[in-house]
Amino acid sequence: MNLQEWIDHYYLEEHYNCSETIIRAANQYYHLGLDEESMKLLSCFGSGMYTGLTCGALIGCTAVLS
Repeated sequence: MNLQEWIDHYYLEEHYNCSETIIRAANQYYHLGLDEESMKLLSCFGSGMYTGLTCGALIGCTAVLS
């Protein structure tokens, strides 16, 4: 699958939030080797950290790059 297909899978089918979707899709596509607990760390950043102020997808992308 390509990266967009992984994103669609995790967001639309598995119902992960935006930040979790990005890290999980990147983990699959780029073979990052992250474990489940590492990916769960981003669950609190979804929906703008549940305040609607900070984009969770942007936080997920930042986590992938670091």
